[in-house]
Amino acid sequence: MTPIEMLILVLAITLAGGGWHYLLRQQRREALMKLARQLKMNYVPVDRFELAQRMRDHCHIAESEPVRVLDVIYGLGENCYRYIFTVYLPADQAGGHHPLQYVAGVIEPKEAGGTRCASRVLTARLTEDFVGQYRAMVELIGRSAPADAATDAAPAVLNEPQSGIC
Repeated sequence: MTPIEMLILVLAITLAGGGWHYLLRQQRREALMKLARQLKMNYVPVDRFELAQRMRDHCHIAESEPVRVLDVIYGLGENCYRYIFTVYLPADQAGGHHPLQYVAGVIEPKEAGGTRCASRVLTARLTEDFVGQYRAMVELIGRSAPADAATDAAPAVLNEPQSGIC
């Protein structure tokens, strides 16, 4: 195989992989947008609410560690803000050789002025499919009353703490 043929092969494989990743991402995005519409909530693909910083504070992760938050579904309850999102932790923070990706939810009480902080962070079961994790989190956050958001008691259906998840 000549060098030019090898280059063409490598470029073709790279383009095919990139196209496949794009299609999967669009499919997941459309499923989450549909879920948000069903729940009468809103969807944004990026971290518009600085949830990554709040996750860093909650999980005691150093500022230099790259924590990413994507695919945010958010809504306004009677007394609180509700956020459901995907968190990406780096491999060394996740306690292994591979980065960790999981679905989390935050309930924040409404406050007039001041800075908002995550009063409770919930995590979905990692065994379910991705959109299933969002559905489970919607159920958890929906059952968590705003008055409970200020307490540290977690609902009985929450996971036991898992390695790498704060």
